[in-house]
Amino acid sequence: MPRRLDDFAGAACAALALLVESSLEGLMVIARATNDRTPVQAVADEVAALVEQAGLAGQATAEPH
Repeated sequence: MPRRLDDFAGAACAALALLVESSLEGLMVIARATNDRTPVQAVADEVAALVEQAGLAGQATAEPH
């Protein structure tokens, strides 16, 4: 299930956004330099996993104990 930005808190959200953006920008440089789109799926899968993991961690800390 896709996560919304509401699931992430302040600084953690900004850090995750910066990581995602820089990963994608770096990927574009690599893909153009090598003329190969193969790394695109690998990076997309890893970024998606990081976002999902961050969302689950945010949910766990937001749940009342």
